[in-house]
Amino acid sequence: MAKKIMHGTTLQGATSGLVGKLTKVPIPGGERDEIETSNNDSANTATEWSPGMFTQGADSFELNFDESTFDNLVTALTADEEAWTVTFPNGGTFVCQGFMRSLKGQGATKEKGSVTILLRWTGVGTYTAPV
Repeated sequence: MAKKIMHGTTLQGATSGLVGKLTKVPIPGGERDEIETSNNDSANTATEWSPGMFTQGADSFELNFDESTFDNLVTALTADEEAWTVTFPNGGTFVCQGFMRSLKGQGATKEKGSVTILLRWTGVGTYTAPV
């Protein structure tokens, strides 16, 4: 299996625009609830389950502090949900509706500043493979 290098991955909001230079990129996943459906007729007195609702969850992205795109982050933090696109180096994309839940930054005198954002996904995202 080939190793996947994330260098070149970008994150962009449909309204807020490009959010900056990413340094850590999550691979969006998801989680599904489970509903116990056991009853008096369950075979062999075994527990039975059915799939419940799916959640795309939330993902944390880390990026270098960049004054030229910081306004985009503040706009995203105060905006309604929007379509977010993660574009991977191979040209594949993950697109999902979501909103920025948090924006936190830090820096020191002799270090680069960094920003961590948390996006809460709503609905189900779609992955489009590269052409």
